Amino acid sequence: NIDYIIEPPGSGPTDLAFDSQGNLYVTNYFTGTVSKYDASGNLIDGSFYAGAAGVHDLVFDSADNLFITNQGTNEVIKVTPAGVACTYSTSGLSQPTGVAIDAGGAVYVSNYVGNNVTRIPAFTTQVTMLPSVAGETIDLGTNTAGSLGLTDYEGDSITSTNLQIGEIAS
Repeated sequence: NIDYIIEPPGSGPTDLAFDSQGNLYVTNYFTGTVSKYDASGNLIDGSFYAGAAGVHDLVFDSADNLFITNQGTNEVIKVTPAGVACTYSTSGLSQPTGVAIDAGGAVYVSNYVGNNVTRIPAFTTQVTMLPSVAGETIDLGTNTAGSLGLTDYEGDSITSTNLQIGEIAS
């Protein structure tokens, strides 16, 4: 069990997630990196992913692919379990912050500029923009029932869209 981790000064940790093996991944906004720790909190790789400054949020899909938002480059990056990184999407993104994946594999990205959510269906490049539902959308997540929830930085609130993921047109 991990009790405490200190990221390097000036790195700007913004989010964390665990893979299916119990390894911890931490985004570092200012350095543009993702650090990887084992289940005991030992640093495995301080630059598991290294990109441009602005790395913000991350989430794993059911196959342990890591999806990372980068505000600085307006993209979602996908990193495979083997460590191969590629740009997953740039369409419809405007300073992406939060990222979530539903049970069907669709990726949802909250956009700080535009106050909206971009939906990227699984196995496609087609993008759907969801209507604005919050003042400054920073983060989002899905629950097991398929509802999408968003955090509103400007309004200091958490909003449930009550949209069922399956009801959103692809």
